[in-house]
Amino acid sequence: MRKAFDFLLSIFKKKIRITFFQDDFQPLFSLRFTLVTFLIWIIGYATIIIMITLFIISKTSLKEYIPGYGGIKEKKQILQLIKKTDSLENVIQIKGQYVQNILR
Repeated sequence: MRKAFDFLLSIFKKKIRITFFQDDFQPLFSLRFTLVTFLIWIIGYATIIIMITLFIISKTSLKEYIPGYGGIKEKKQILQLIKKTDSLENVIQIKGQYVQNILR
């Protein structure tokens, strides 16, 4: 168990170097890091991108494209349409009773 832990620790402490070259194989720039610092940078960038995306969606009109997340105008319109359909159902029921009473 101790050997496995030491092996994993050695992998995380191992230094990695990545060099980017130009077209004529001249080094453009070089990065040197460990696996732990690389993972920390990736997690940090992913967190920042997710936070920016959520901020943009919540503060702009993009949130209207999310299913089930409508604006205030749409909610008011839905309530008005529900009231109208309820009243129309009541009118239809009353007229149906009137027709049934006439037919008796």
